[in-house]
Amino acid sequence: MEIHKKGQAQTYRLIFAVILLLFGVFGAWKWFMAFQQDIYYGVRIDWVGAGVCILLGLVLGLYFAFVHKKAAQYIVETDDEMRKVTWPNKEELRANSIIVIVVMVVLGVLTSAFDFVFTFILDLLKAA
Repeated sequence: MEIHKKGQAQTYRLIFAVILLLFGVFGAWKWFMAFQQDIYYGVRIDWVGAGVCILLGLVLGLYFAFVHKKAAQYIVETDDEMRKVTWPNKEELRANSIIVIVVMVVLGVLTSAFDFVFTFILDLLKAA
């Protein structure tokens, strides 16, 4: 019994599978660079290992995105929750961004001031 409909969150599940495939490609590149030109029982393990990494990434990506019920259900539920999100309009985004930037600048100045004061006090104590 499937919890979600057949085509539900199909795009996001496909993106998840591609991301796992990219992890496999990265692993294949690292494997190839680590075992370049190595021969084991007459087989070049750089190419064989790289191929196995890519195949493993593809199989795991498709399995977790489309077959494994809990992983697929998590992606479907995440898609449903993201559809409920209310995104800010341009003015709200601009106002909130300005607030964040101002607060970060103030906190940076305060941190630098405290650092300067404590360094000055410690230098006075060290000199005494």
